[in-house]
Amino acid sequence: MENIIKWIENSIESKAWERFDDIHLDELDNSIDSKEWISKGLYFLKKGNELIGEDNTYQLVLSITLECVLKPPKKEMKSIEEIKEHMDVNTPPSLYLFPMENQAFKKTLERCSILRIRDLVDHRFYYQELIEESEYYRTIFILKNLR
Repeated sequence: MENIIKWIENSIESKAWERFDDIHLDELDNSIDSKEWISKGLYFLKKGNELIGEDNTYQLVLSITLECVLKPPKKEMKSIEEIKEHMDVNTPPSLYLFPMENQAFKKTLERCSILRIRDLVDHRFYYQELIEESEYYRTIFILKNLR
């Protein structure tokens, strides 16, 4: 837990969001197996949000990279299991920290599709797809619901 505390403090102090700096789960805990990436990512998202508090100054984002594909991918994932099936097994999920009013990240989310994930109704899921040279690069962003 000490690693996430240090990372949050350093991110706020250095304004890491200006560089879109993140931290991958294996940097927080190198013993995490890839089969646990999503559950541990959600755990760190929860713990990080507890550390940030409820004043809505900052938001933590869990970013999950999905495998790159060559044909239009399925966008309508409805469960954590479906996300796991499409996850890039070479890239651990990462956490980002943004001020609530960060316009760059807000614009990113506006370009995303919203997913309805039945397993976690207390979170918001966003699906981003970028196409480069006929390859589809895909990411899921997970945020806690605002109160």
